[in-house]
Amino acid sequence: MEEFVESFQGLVVREFKEEDLNQVADVLLNSFQSKFYPIKNFDKEKQIQFLIDSSFVSDHPFDGYIVAEYRQQVVGVMSLNYHGQKKGTPNKKTSLFELIKNYGFIPVIKMYSIFSLLEEKVPLGQVYIEHIAVKEEARGLSIGTTLLKYSLSYTKETLHLPSTSLYVASSNTRAKQLYEKLGFVTKGKRKSVITKIAFHEKSWFYMRYDHDGYDEKIVMKKGWYLGFVGLLGVPYLHNLLLVFKGEGSLITLLGLLWFLMFSMFIPEKRK
Repeated sequence: MEEFVESFQGLVVREFKEEDLNQVADVLLNSFQSKFYPIKNFDKEKQIQFLIDSSFVSDHPFDGYIVAEYRQQVVGVMSLNYHGQKKGTPNKKTSLFELIKNYGFIPVIKMYSIFSLLEEKVPLGQVYIEHIAVKEEARGLSIGTTLLKYSLSYTKETLHLPSTSLYVASSNTRAKQLYEKLGFVTKGKRKSVITKIAFHEKSWFYMRYDHDGYDEKIVMKKGWYLGFVGLLGVPYLHNLLLVFKGEGSLITLLGLLWFLMFSMFIPEKRK
């Protein structure tokens, strides 16, 4: 998508460029300090370098990696995630061994655990806002709103997908109100003891913006029809159970494999 220029005096929303890397890392570090507590004892330069080396901050452009620029400064960043997205490979790949050597075992393991908690499986037909952050000095200037509007436009006009979604901490009432103002609707609430311990956030709201023509329906996975072959084994369910006791025949084992094939192609409900 071409550069999206907001009305107020030169704010530009555009795709990430490699020269933005350090500024993007700085914005994310400042916005998510509570999540990056394992590296809080590092100096700022080392914290930024860790986020880059660990690939939490991607060092290369890809579709859906967006920044907001104002007067040649990165003041906001947003990462979108969706099925079929091509993210490419990092320009610099740092091994886990090197990370531990440079930053210490405990901080690295804690940060990787946090990264895994932040990962979210994206439902079919959706664009998921992985993260959105605004530079502290630029907050209150509607930059977050501009990025969100861009994500909605990108979802509908560029990707032609029916919905945009995100998670927001239940304690972040200000952000939730902004999302609601733009048309996002709360579709669920998730509670987690793990995130309560890790981030002091015990619950999260799942919010979604449905574009015109959105239809909540069953979506068949690719190759779904192959799974019906597994139904042929239903009359022989008892024999299939014998496989686990080592008493089943080769044919029965093949039947079990078909059942496994079937489980892989069960249709998903598009949320």
